[in-house]
Amino acid sequence: MNKLIFLLPLLLTSCDWTITDDDPPVEFVTEILEVKVSPNPVKLGDMVTFTCVIKDSTDPNLEFAWAISGYQGVTRTVENTITVKAITLGKNSNIVRVVDTTGVKTSVSFDFEYSVIE
Repeated sequence: MNKLIFLLPLLLTSCDWTITDDDPPVEFVTEILEVKVSPNPVKLGDMVTFTCVIKDSTDPNLEFAWAISGYQGVTRTVENTITVKAITLGKNSNIVRVVDTTGVKTSVSFDFEYSVIE
């Protein structure tokens, strides 16, 4: 009973949870942990899947920009996975960039490799 009497004033006081302009903005945090490659190595001409694993991102507006060896330009997806045909023999260096599409946060990138065999 003594505990309840002690907590009662805390329960009866009003708490103001209103967000104001003075409050700092919520920071969206995206961290790339790894890119999973399946299969690795992959045979020339076969399909290979890349999955970008991010750490509990709080950013609701992500886009993935994939620069895949052997392909010109960048392929953009809203999913964290892309599947392409393996077209360049040997060890392939690649980059995925995760972008906040609202433009509020700068992007993060991650280099990864996979091997293509005959």
